[in-house]
Amino acid sequence: MKEKFIIIAMYTKDTPYEQERERLIKTLDIINVRRHLYQIPNLGSWAKNGQQNASIILRAMEEYKDCNIVFVDADAEIKTYPVLFDDYKYDMALYPMCYNEERKTHSKIKITNYLTGTMFWRNNDKCKELLKEWAELNNS
Repeated sequence: MKEKFIIIAMYTKDTPYEQERERLIKTLDIINVRRHLYQIPNLGSWAKNGQQNASIILRAMEEYKDCNIVFVDADAEIKTYPVLFDDYKYDMALYPMCYNEERKTHSKIKITNYLTGTMFWRNNDKCKELLKEWAELNNS
């Protein structure tokens, strides 16, 4: 039987995220969700470590070929079973960060960035190609 999704996260060795992951593991165990947490080397900065997201998601797609991938930050807590991902019809989901320059506040006026603390990726060739491009941009 095909699993609908797996929740993955990554954490950096020898940083506070190594302890934070324990809370995530506990919440995922409580709601009985399949999971895999990847330990990555600390590259010296939060930004450089975060640039490994695409590569980790690609790795998970190869390891879990029959699952869509839900990536969450290692310090996340998931309180209830995420039913949205059981039958999600789109290939990917990211949360847009919007900023209103005039008011210096967040709003729905202009998308300036995407928040990557929770992402859905369908395990298909289109998403793999996009993730490969993202990974290449981070490595250049």
